[in-house]
Amino acid sequence: MVAVPQQPDLTTPPEKGSGSLGLMPFDFNAPKPEGEDKKEPARPEEQIADNLGRVLASRFQEWSDARREQEEEWLKDLRAFNGIYEPDIQAKIGDKTSVYMQLTRMKTLAAYARLIDMLLGHDRHWAIKATPVPELLPWRKAELAEQIAQVAPEAPAPTDEDLVEIERINAKQAAEEMQTEIDDQLVEAKYEHKFKIAIMEGCLLGSGCLKGPVVRVKREERWQRFPGGRFGLTMTERVVPGLDAPSIFDVYPEPYVTDIDDATGIFERHVMAAMHLRGLTEYPGFSKEAIEEIIRVLPNGNHTDLHHETERRNIAKTSASMPMDRRYDVIEYWGQISGADLAAAGVQVHPDKLSHELQGNVWFCAMRTIKVQLNPLKPQRLPYQIWHYERVPHKFWGNGVPREMRDTQTVLNAAVRALLDNAALSSGPQVEVNLDLLAPGEDPKDLHPWRIWLREGGDPSAPLLRFYKAENITEFLVRIVEMMRKFMDEETNLPSYTHGEQMPGLNKTASGLSMLMGASNVALKAVVKNIDDGLIEPTITGFYHWNMQWSDKARIKGDMNVEARGSTALLAKEIQSQRIIQYLALTANPVDAQLIGPEKRAKTLREAAVALDLNPDEVGPDEPEPGQAIPGAGADGVAPGGAPAVPAGGGGAAHGHSGPAVARSGAIPQPAAVA
Repeated sequence: MVAVPQQPDLTTPPEKGSGSLGLMPFDFNAPKPEGEDKKEPARPEEQIADNLGRVLASRFQEWSDARREQEEEWLKDLRAFNGIYEPDIQAKIGDKTSVYMQLTRMKTLAAYARLIDMLLGHDRHWAIKATPVPELLPWRKAELAEQIAQVAPEAPAPTDEDLVEIERINAKQAAEEMQTEIDDQLVEAKYEHKFKIAIMEGCLLGSGCLKGPVVRVKREERWQRFPGGRFGLTMTERVVPGLDAPSIFDVYPEPYVTDIDDATGIFERHVMAAMHLRGLTEYPGFSKEAIEEIIRVLPNGNHTDLHHETERRNIAKTSASMPMDRRYDVIEYWGQISGADLAAAGVQVHPDKLSHELQGNVWFCAMRTIKVQLNPLKPQRLPYQIWHYERVPHKFWGNGVPREMRDTQTVLNAAVRALLDNAALSSGPQVEVNLDLLAPGEDPKDLHPWRIWLREGGDPSAPLLRFYKAENITEFLVRIVEMMRKFMDEETNLPSYTHGEQMPGLNKTASGLSMLMGASNVALKAVVKNIDDGLIEPTITGFYHWNMQWSDKARIKGDMNVEARGSTALLAKEIQSQRIIQYLALTANPVDAQLIGPEKRAKTLREAAVALDLNPDEVGPDEPEPGQAIPGAGADGVAPGGAPAVPAGGGGAAHGHSGPAVARSGAIPQPAAVA
């Protein structure tokens, strides 16, 4: 059970000296500054606006306007993924062939599938490790010494080296407990599902986002038996860390930075129906009075479709009509706020901090603040993790697969359209008809085999009909198409053979294909490293800090490091698989088989199966009992006929060994007994 500090009631006056997390109740019904009520409000929002809401609404509008150009790039990527031409290109095509070769979709899905397989198809891609040398503070030394004295009162006093070793063992156990705890929390937060959403958006738009950990109230319904034998349904609530995967269309970081760690703040836009807006009051810190006033003053909502929302619906071919439900634009802000603005909003701020920028979390709707608090996270940070498929120097947002191949896709589409138009044009002749020579009643548009044409007068040498054949250049256009496909492979670092296409002469053998796949992973390793740095490591670190701050399980706490092992595990897996296969080939002879023994040979074969993404329980050998003799060996460990006994799966020629170094009892010696 995670114990989270309760937020104060923001609608009642505080007691002197109170205020959890440095918060002070915010009077949402406080009178406006003198003279403001005399002005006629231009909009209904002005009737309920407050100063902090106005400040943040203005900042949100500024940051939103600054991102408009980037949104246009994302819309182009979405159109390419869905096989839709840009409006200006579609206007030029007109009624001509408008086929769209959807290679962008294929390449994007191939990148997504390979990344998911690398990161989620094997072991855990993160780990919690204790610090190698734990730091023992004086109070911790005294505590450990006291615990030892209680357990073993007659033992001599432990030295500093003894205490460090004990603390190292404790730290290792705590790290394992912390790892198990975070594993369980990630399952409850549906981490794998949210992770896939962020990875897909990163492959498609160039950047993906995870938000968390965030406060979630988990409700569990259970049947219980009451006195008298009656059963009833009871509900329990507990606070747990959760995760979200907001679309980057709805996330607005500070537009003047190139890295999320340097951002002073970030906005997230939520579009809510009235029932969902009221549902916010179930979470700590939200003002029910402020929310009800917003709904009363704005009964039809205040939602306005942004440009990208309209375009995204058009791309998805969904109805452009507004839903009947009321909608509200609710903005969530995390980041720096002036101490003076926070103080004016009712937050308790030290007089020396009024001119400073403080970390806060504010929710507002229609310029009316509905929640305000200092950032409760320790250490204070923005709870948003953004990763980039391909980092662009001096730019915050990254490039995805559609952006990498946009120009090539455009040329390919133009070549295919020209090819089809040329094929249609050259499929039959063009006909010229001399109407002056036609007999009355002849229809020149009626063309069919063995047609008899009647003509009257004119120069006998002048033809009635002339036929022209358009030049067929499809072969030239096909070469352009193939050239563009090769360019796509180079631009995206996703060769066609990596997603199923048979390339003649390249992948005729399993080992040859394995080498090609390994070489193609070189570029994806950089992408996986971006996921490690931008997504996995900060997310797991956030869960670690959550548990250190709020968990009541003392056994999981300690000085630990978070390791993101996506790229490391990928590289290690490739190297390990190659080395295992080489080792198996090197030792596939009777002499080495005798030296290794069936137990270790079986273990190596099972590891080789794992390295090749096979289930060792289905295709691997059973693990033999320790000391088991090699099948077919005699009392001296040699098979009948004088040949050394070979375990199942062994074979091949000896590699310069003079003979098997085995004990005469016939049993396989342990490693210490091998000469």
